[in-house]
Amino acid sequence: FKSLETAYRTSPYFEFYEDDISPLFQRVYTKVFDFNLDCFQTALELLNLDIAINFTTSYVAEYSSPDTDLRHLIKAKAPVESPMQSYHQVFENKHGFIPNLSILDLIFNLGPESVNYLKS
Repeated sequence: FKSLETAYRTSPYFEFYEDDISPLFQRVYTKVFDFNLDCFQTALELLNLDIAINFTTSYVAEYSSPDTDLRHLIKAKAPVESPMQSYHQVFENKHGFIPNLSILDLIFNLGPESVNYLKS
């Protein structure tokens, strides 16, 4: 959290959201999955998005319909190619706009306008 604070203290919305973010770094997690899930749920709450999270109950090696199997969309090591519009970032004057940083970068810099940015 101290690293986030150092990087984003001067961003327009850090102070507005810091009390919602800091508990993620105060809790002791035994599983990375639990931390990731809490981070995802917190981001959804901050963005005021009502999205249900559902978990699978079994592993399916192959789906009968390719339209159902969306695993090919995830390429963890491939660079993300998206035509993102730039928005003001804290160190933009030093490094230029850096796309695909994190949802926190977007939230701390755009605040309530983050959802509109994502939709556009």
